[in-house]
Amino acid sequence: MRLYCTDFTTDCCDGSDEPQGKCQNTCAEAAREHQQHQQELIQRYEKGLSIKNTWIANYQKIKQEKQATLQQLEAKLPNVEQKYNELQEAKNRLSKELTDLKEKLTEECDHI
Repeated sequence: MRLYCTDFTTDCCDGSDEPQGKCQNTCAEAAREHQQHQQELIQRYEKGLSIKNTWIANYQKIKQEKQATLQQLEAKLPNVEQKYNELQEAKNRLSKELTDLKEKLTEECDHI
């Protein structure tokens, strides 16, 4: 911004660019407004930071709960896998027995 002296337009808040008494010193008012604006910004940032911290705390709690659940499930996994394998073996054994019985019945029926 270019300042013009004695143009009867106050470019400086203290009026120092104009003849004595032509412009009022508004620096104190400008400073107060600026300070108020800065305080409002600080309050907004603090409120946002508080919300962010709340979200982080909630996330950390949920994360801990999920990790505990995961650990419990992982602890059960070997037993579940073992049971699955046992049941798979039993199914295969029973399937073979069923096939053998069908063949035996077919042979017996063929002899009748």
